[in-house]
Amino acid sequence: MPAPKIKRQAQAKKILARPRNESSDSRSALLSSAQKLFGQNGYKATSVHDIARDADLNVSLVSYHFGGKEGLFKECFAQAGLYRLQMAEKILNCKPSSLDEVRVRLSMFIDEIMLDGIQNPEVFSIIQRELTAEFDILGDTFKGTFLQTFELLTKFISVAKDRGILSSWTDPNLTAVHLIGSAMHTIRTDDIRSKIFKKSIRDQSVRAMTRDYLVRIFLEGVANR
Repeated sequence: MPAPKIKRQAQAKKILARPRNESSDSRSALLSSAQKLFGQNGYKATSVHDIARDADLNVSLVSYHFGGKEGLFKECFAQAGLYRLQMAEKILNCKPSSLDEVRVRLSMFIDEIMLDGIQNPEVFSIIQRELTAEFDILGDTFKGTFLQTFELLTKFISVAKDRGILSSWTDPNLTAVHLIGSAMHTIRTDDIRSKIFKKSIRDQSVRAMTRDYLVRIFLEGVANR
């Protein structure tokens, strides 16, 4: 009877003895497969065996790197959230001095969101579909990344309002909601728009036109003249 235990211990020692770069490679491969399968099938319909099989790795590595399926799911979401937060900090963590600066920085922010959405469709699906369904799992990660991104945008708009760049009736929270919501809706409906109108934000010129239009709608409505 002790044979299985000895075998498991030997496997664990073999895993722990792997070179650091091999361990890092297996971690990245599992994340890549998990993002794809969670995005395509959802959290509940995806098993660790599915992920390990797709990554061509031993299923025990899921527990080794992430502590199990839930930990791997959180990490997929956290990576997406951290990218958004770091991007927002670079673009929005400032005090704008003019309407032109507000326009440029909002354009950069919206462009990055749309570009990330079309380059990482599986991750975008996780954000859109799984956040509400699996909020008990993702809630803390959401608050530490995506919500902070939203708060940075709200603060940026609020500073522009306080400096007289935007109208006094501007609601920074609502403006941030509609800006991000419009960008997310544009990503979500891109395939349909591409089929009907033959225009996709994968085309840089279409994305630029869409981005500029979204920003113009908001700024020409709230700009202080």
